[in-house]
Amino acid sequence: ILLTPAEYRLLSLLYRHRLKAVSLADCEAVCRVRASRGNSVSVTVASLRKKLDYRFDKRMIVSLRGQGYCLMI
Repeated sequence: ILLTPAEYRLLSLLYRHRLKAVSLADCEAVCRVRASRGNSVSVTVASLRKKLDYRFDKRMIVSLRGQGYCLMI
């Protein structure tokens, strides 16, 4: 799978904390998002989901409302 640098950093963070919630602030920090680009993390997550989910029968990255994201492996 070919990943952009931001996708790779985010996936690495989620993998290190797999099965645990990773806050949006932590995701923004690792993706190096500036405040003016508020939805960059969600766009990066959506791109990762497209690249990962079609290879598996279940969703790999789950949104946890009010908490952040979680990698389910």
